[in-house]
This record gives sequence, C-alpha cells and structure tokens, in this order.
Amino acid sequence: MDSTLVEGACKPESKDQDGKPVDEDVHYTSRHGKAVDGMKVHVGQDEKSGLIRKMGLSHIEEHDHEHFKRMVPQGVEQAYADKAYRSAEHDEYLEGRGIQNRVLHRVWRGQKLTLRQVKQNKVWGRVRCRIEATMSTLKRWCSMGRMRYYGMARNKIWVLICGIAFNGKRAVKLAIA
Repeated sequence: MDSTLVEGACKPESKDQDGKPVDEDVHYTSRHGKAVDGMKVHVGQDEKSGLIRKMGLSHIEEHDHEHFKRMVPQGVEQAYADKAYRSAEHDEYLEGRGIQNRVLHRVWRGQKLTLRQVKQNKVWGRVRCRIEATMSTLKRWCSMGRMRYYGMARNKIWVLICGIAFNGKRAVKLAIA
C-alpha cells in the first residue's frame, strides 16, 4: 500500500464571485519545505496480480498511518508498505490478523538500522516498488496529476473509476500472459 499527493482542481485560496471558497476540500501541507495543495490518494494493491484491491481519498494534511488499517485488504498474507506506516500499533494490528508484517523499517531518533533491517528493507523494497509503478501509471494514464472536480465526494468517485480502469487494463495483460 502507498499514497500519493494529487494537486487540487483549484488553489485553496480560490474564491467565487460571492467570496466563498471554490473547493473547501482542497488544503495545504508542506513537503520538502514547499507548500503543496490538493488531496491524497491511498492505494492497496495485490502483490501477485498487481490489481488494485482498495482505494481511498483523504485531505492532504492527514498522515498516511491514519489510513493503514482501512487500506489493508481482506485475505492477504503479507502487508508491504513504506516507512511512513511503521508503528507499534500497526505491528500489533497485523499480528492480530495473522498477516506477515513487511512494512519497511525506519530509523527512530538516536538509533540506526541493524544490518538485518537494512537487508530486509532492500528485499521488501523490490516487492513494494510495484505500487510505485502503479501510482506512476495512475498519474500518467488517468491524468491523476491533478484532481478533475471540486469537492471530496466527486473526486472519490473519479479516483475509484480510475482504479477500475487500471484494473481493467491490468486484467487484459493478465489474461494474455
């Protein structure tokens, strides 16, 4: 699973003729010292087939780990995710559901990763990189670099339609193979 930032259909400070915000669901956050506006798309993908199993949309300032439990699909044996999702709470959640934890290890303040953790991150990263390719495909193929509509509800529907289209394209490739 992973998430990506998508630019809003308008800037957060955009106002209509009456002085009301055009889209109240577009917010700001800071990334690498720069202000970024828009929404965040969350994707849970099947490791073997590459099909999208879960998708969601949230405000840009919400942290990825808040959506972790919701994005873990039913019936999975392993959960791969980047370092942003690493926490003791998520470790317990995965253990309680009998899912092998493949969330990348992160460096905690004042500590270093062990050699074993570095090697695990490298192996798990090779599997996890597939979702990065999926995110890139969604942004390129579905024009997901920018939201198309005003409002969270309309954009959620659009994001789900993009996921369905991606799965249709992927299913054709799986059928041919």
